[in-house]
Amino acid sequence: MAFFFEVGEADLKKFLFLIFIFISSNLYSDNIVRHNEKSAFYDEKGKLYKIEEDSNKDGKIDIIKLLKDGAIYQVVQDKDFDNFFETTIFMDKGKVVKVTLDLNKDKSIDKEILYKDGYVESVKIDDNFDGKFDKFQYFDGDKIVKQVEKDKITYFLPDNRKRVVQGDSEFFYFNDTIIKAVVYKNRKIFRTVNFKNGIKDSEEIDVNLDGVVDRKLNYKKGEIFKEIVDSNFDGFFEVAISYEHGNIVKDEKYTKSCKYPIQVKIGETISFDSNCNGIFEKRVTSKGEIKEVAVDKDEDKILDSILEYKGKELLSSKEDTNKDNKFDLFIKYKGGKVIKIEKDSNFDTQIDIVEIYKDGKLLTRKKDLDFDGKFDFEE
Repeated sequence: MAFFFEVGEADLKKFLFLIFIFISSNLYSDNIVRHNEKSAFYDEKGKLYKIEEDSNKDGKIDIIKLLKDGAIYQVVQDKDFDNFFETTIFMDKGKVVKVTLDLNKDKSIDKEILYKDGYVESVKIDDNFDGKFDKFQYFDGDKIVKQVEKDKITYFLPDNRKRVVQGDSEFFYFNDTIIKAVVYKNRKIFRTVNFKNGIKDSEEIDVNLDGVVDRKLNYKKGEIFKEIVDSNFDGFFEVAISYEHGNIVKDEKYTKSCKYPIQVKIGETISFDSNCNGIFEKRVTSKGEIKEVAVDKDEDKILDSILEYKGKELLSSKEDTNKDNKFDLFIKYKGGKVIKIEKDSNFDTQIDIVEIYKDGKLLTRKKDLDFDGKFDFEE
C-alpha cells in the first residue's frame, strides 16, 4: 500500500537540503573512539591519525599525538598543565629527531633540540627571548663538546675540563674551577695567568710580544706580593718589586754583573750601591735630595762611616774606627760646624766621651774613666 501526500516546492527544497547535510556529515566527519582519558581519531578510511590524552586527569587535554600510516610523527605537550602547549616533539620511524620549546609562551620557539641515533646532536637556545637563537650547543654521544654564544665559545674536554674562548682571551677550567687564563694580542700570547683553587697565583706577561716573558708576578691569596721585570727586553730581570696589600714597599734594581741590588727604593728613600759590594753608599729622597752617604774606603764590605743629610746640609756622621763593624764615633753638625762628638773609646758599645762645641770651639768634655756607664770627669 502506498501513501501519497502533496508537498509544496519550498518544503521539497528544505527536505533535499537536510538529506545533503546528513550524507555529507557521515562521509567527512571524524570517527572518534574515547576510552578513559584518551581519545582516538580516525579518518574516513578508518586510519588512526590523532590521539588526545589528559595525562593528569584534570579534564583538559595536555598531550596530542599526530600519526601517519600508523606511526607517530609529532607530539604536542602541555607539560606544566597551564593549557598552553609549549613542547613539540618530531619523530621519524619511532625515534625522536627534534624537540622545540616555547619557554616563555609567546608562540615563538626558544629552544630547539636535534637528535641523532637516540642522542642529542645539537641544541639552539634563545636566551633573551628576542626571537633569535644566541646559544648553540653541540654533542658527541651523550656528552656536550662545544657551546657557541654571541661573544664566546666553550669547548668541553675530557676529565671534567673545559676551554672557553672569549674575544682575545682563553680560559681553562677543571671541575668548573678556573686554572688558567691566556690573553692574546695580534694572535700572540701577551699574558698568562695561573690560578690555584680558583684564586690568582701567578702571572707572566710578554710586553713586546717577542715570545719571551718580560714580567712575572706572584700572588698570595689573590693579592700581589712580588714582581720582576725585564724592562729592556734583554732576557735579564733587572727590576724586583715587593708589595704589601697591593702597595709597593720595595723597588730593587739589579745588573747582570752584580748579585746585589745596585738601587733600592723603600718608601721615599732610594739607596745606591754603585760599586756592587753589597753596601749602599748613598741614600736620597724621591726628589733627589741626599739623605745619607755611606763610605767603605777599603771596600772590605765593612762601613767606615755614614753621613746623614737634610737637603744639602750635613746633620750627623757615625764612624767605625777600629773595623769591628760597630760604630764608635758619632758627630752632629749644624750650619756645617761640629756641635757634638760622642766616642766609645774602649769599643764596648757604650759612649764614654762626650764633647760639646760652639762656633767650632770645644765648650765641655765629659768622660767615663772606669767605663761603668757613668760620667765621672768633666772639663
